Amino acid sequence: MNTSPIAEAARAAQTALDRGELNKAMKALSSQMKLANFHRPEALELAAVAHRLAGALFKADQAEDGSTWAYQAYAMSLGLLPRVHELLVDRLAAVAIGLEAEGDVALASEYVAQALQMSRDVYGTKHARTVVLVKSLKHIQQAFNPKHPVGAKRIYGLQTMGAAGHRTLAFTEDDPEDDPSALGTLSLKLYDAAPLGDAMPKQLRFRLVKDSQVSDLVGNSSGVLIISKEFQALLRKQGAKFEAIPVQLLDAKGMVVSHTHSLIHPLEAIDVTHEKYRHDLESLESIEEEELIIDPRKAKKAPALFRAVRGKNELNLLAVFVNEPTAEAIRSKHFSNTFLREVRQRK
Repeated sequence: MNTSPIAEAARAAQTALDRGELNKAMKALSSQMKLANFHRPEALELAAVAHRLAGALFKADQAEDGSTWAYQAYAMSLGLLPRVHELLVDRLAAVAIGLEAEGDVALASEYVAQALQMSRDVYGTKHARTVVLVKSLKHIQQAFNPKHPVGAKRIYGLQTMGAAGHRTLAFTEDDPEDDPSALGTLSLKLYDAAPLGDAMPKQLRFRLVKDSQVSDLVGNSSGVLIISKEFQALLRKQGAKFEAIPVQLLDAKGMVVSHTHSLIHPLEAIDVTHEKYRHDLESLESIEEEELIIDPRKAKKAPALFRAVRGKNELNLLAVFVNEPTAEAIRSKHFSNTFLREVRQRK
C-alpha cells in the first residue's frame, strides 16, 4: 500500500466522503494542495477524490466549494494526463458546472465547448456523452446571450491570463527579464492594429513563476498574447495577420526553457461598443471590466485574429479576439492553458 502523504490524504478524504463528512474530506485534501505535488503521479488519485468531492458538494448545494474542488481536480489532472484523455472530459464539465453556478456563464460555456471537443476526439460524435455535451453547450450559450442572432458567427476573446489561479501552467513575472520597461514602452503601440516598425524589439525574455510549466499560451497579467510556435502556425493557417516578437522563457532559476514562443501583435481590428462607458479616463481597469458588445454584421466579417477598436477619444482594448472558425480550430488542437470567452452580439 502506498503510504506517501499524498496517498494517505486521498484515502482519508475518500473515507470521509463515503461517510458524508464533506468538510472533513475537504480538510484532508487541503493538506496536500501544494503546487509541487501537482506533478507527482500519485496526485492522480488525489484528483479523482477531489472530482468526486466536487460532485457531492454540488448535490449538497455548496456550489462555491464544489467549484473550487472541481477546478482543483482539473488542475491536478492537466500535468499528469495526456492532452486528450477521457478523464479530462468529465473534469472540464465539472468546472463548467461550478462556473455557471457562480454566474460566469461565458467562461462556463468555454469549458463545456472544450469538453465537447475532447469527447468527440475520445468517444466520437455519436456517443451518449458527446450528445449530452452538445445539448449542454446549446443551453449555456442561450443562457449567456438569449438575443444572439440566429446563425450569427460567434466572437471570442483569448484569455491572456491563461487558466488564472492555476500557476503550474505557464505564467510569467510581470515584466520582460532584460528590460523591465520594454513592455511599458510598447504598450501604447500594442493597442493599435498597426505595424510596430522600428519599435519592434528583436526579442523579449520572460521569467516564469516558480513551479509553472511551459504551455502553449503563457499566462500573464500584462494583457499580451504569448503563444507557442504551433499555436502561431495554426493562426497563420487560419489567415490571421500579425507580427510576432520572439520570446525566450526562463524558469524561476533563470534557465531558458523555451525559445520558440512569441508575443503576438494583431494587425487587424473591428469596432465594438459597450454597455458601460468609462467613468475614469485614467483607469485601464475600467477598460477591461466593461461589457463589450459586437454588432453581428461586423462579427460576420471579423478576421481570424483582431483587436477591438472603441472610439476616437478612448484607448482600444489590449485584448485579442478571434472569430468562430479560428476558435474551433484552436479547440481542435487542445492547446494547453488556452481559454476563450464569448463576446455578446447585439445590433
